[in-house]
Amino acid sequence: MAPWSTQITSNFSSIPSNPQLSDFFGPYNKLLSALFPVDTEFTVTPYPSLSSASPSSNSGVPGGLTTSLVFVIFYSTSPVFIVHLHPPSSIRLQSAREDADSSIRRHVRDLRATCPLTTLHAVSAFGTKLGLYRAKAGWPISPERIPAHPELIVDTAPQSRWDCDLMEDDGAIRLKEVVNAIRNQCENL
Repeated sequence: MAPWSTQITSNFSSIPSNPQLSDFFGPYNKLLSALFPVDTEFTVTPYPSLSSASPSSNSGVPGGLTTSLVFVIFYSTSPVFIVHLHPPSSIRLQSAREDADSSIRRHVRDLRATCPLTTLHAVSAFGTKLGLYRAKAGWPISPERIPAHPELIVDTAPQSRWDCDLMEDDGAIRLKEVVNAIRNQCENL
C-alpha cells in the first residue's frame, strides 16, 4: 500500500528526474494541506527564503545564493510546525547541509517562544529526504548541534541526518507520527 493518497503520490511522481526546488512547491503544499486540512484551525503558510550556500549548488541563483522555501503551519495564530525545503541536489554538499541545519535551528529558535505546544517540531528537507528536529522548552534542539572545529574539517551536518524519505513507508510513518503528535496537542489547547 502506498504511504500517501493517489493525489499526493501523483504530485510527487510528476517531479522531473533532475528537479529544481520549485518543482517541489506544489507537491509539498498539497501534502501539508492534506496533513493539516484547510477546514480546521490549521493554516499552511509558505515563505520564500534566501540562504547562503556553495555556488556549486546548481540552484540557478547567481552569487552562491540558493533559494529555499519555508512552510510554517499555524494553529489559529500560533506556529506549531516548520518545514524548510532546500534544493534536492545540494544534499551532497557539506556546506549546503550545514546551511540547512543552521537555518532550521534559527527558525526553531525564532518561533519556539510563540509555539503553544510543549514541543515545536520542524523538518529540514532536501527534496523528499527529511531531517526531523524538535525543541522542548528549556531543552537543546534535537538532534544536537555538532560543533565546528577552528582548524579541522568537521561535518557538522552529516548527510545521515536526513535519514528518511517521505515517499517511502518509513519516512511517511515518521512524518505522520510527528503530525499526529502536533494535532493531538493542538486538540488539548
